[in-house]
Amino acid sequence: MRLTLLAFGKLKTPGLRQAADYYLKLIPSVSGGSPLQELELKPLPVNDKSPASRKQIQERESALLLEKIESRLASGRGAFFLLDEG
Repeated sequence: MRLTLLAFGKLKTPGLRQAADYYLKLIPSVSGGSPLQELELKPLPVNDKSPASRKQIQERESALLLEKIESRLASGRGAFFLLDEG
């Protein structure tokens, strides 16, 4: 099984790294020791911090994320899991 962790921003960011490390500890028992590829997506720049601007950036980032997910699942075999701190 091939696993890919997609994240916006650097996984070195406090909180993201801890979350990734937490899931990395859990995954070997589930995946049979399969290696995990970490793919960091570059966040779009935020020039204007208004709610409308943030919403537009989130929509564009979600489209980029969906594109990456679809390219990874293009073979028709695979699954997508959304992980968050909640």
